[in-house]
This record gives sequence, C-alpha cells and structure tokens, in this order.
Amino acid sequence: MCRSKHVELSINTGIINSITRLHLWKVTGQEDLNLEIRKRKFRWIGHTLRKEDGEIPKAALLWNPQGNRKRGRPRNSWRRSVNKEAGRSWNELRFLAADRQKWKGLIDNLYS
Repeated sequence: MCRSKHVELSINTGIINSITRLHLWKVTGQEDLNLEIRKRKFRWIGHTLRKEDGEIPKAALLWNPQGNRKRGRPRNSWRRSVNKEAGRSWNELRFLAADRQKWKGLIDNLYS
C-alpha cells in the first residue's frame, strides 16, 4: 500500500500520470484492503463459533482469562474491539453465528 494519496504511473514516454488509489481500486475492481481484512476477520469468527464444542480454535476464542488485571486504564482486548466494531455483545454474536444467513447479513450490513 502506498503512503501518499496518489499512485504515480510512468509510461515509456516519460509522462507521469497521477491517479488516486480509490480510482485505481474502482477501475481494477478491488476493495479497500482494510475493509477486506475486517470482512475476513468476521467470516473467521463465524466459522469458528459454528465449530463443535471442545475443538481447540473454538475453546481459544471463547476462553475468558480469570484473575486481576494491573492497575490503571484497562487495555482494549481483541474481543472488546470485535464487540465495538459489531455493535453487539459477545453472546449476541454467538447466537447470530449459529445461523449462516443471519451472520452473512451482519457482515454485509457492517461493511457495505
């Protein structure tokens, strides 16, 4: 990914044309990389939540560490960031993931 707002293309003649990344993505039919990463994250969460109980990936995803945290502001956990991004609680997400159509609808609503 480029640092600047524009991607510079050089032609054999030495002329440099400048076009925006958004225009380049639209012309090539590609989506924003950050959007694609978020979609894949939620697809993986849904896939993992539908697994059988006792499977290692599902157990790791649902694991809730016990004990006390250090003093100060609580760190943002991955699970909290998922809840904030989806706008739903973890239990609601588990319920939605059981139905593939509802889960796909959630992903489509979040990132369309």
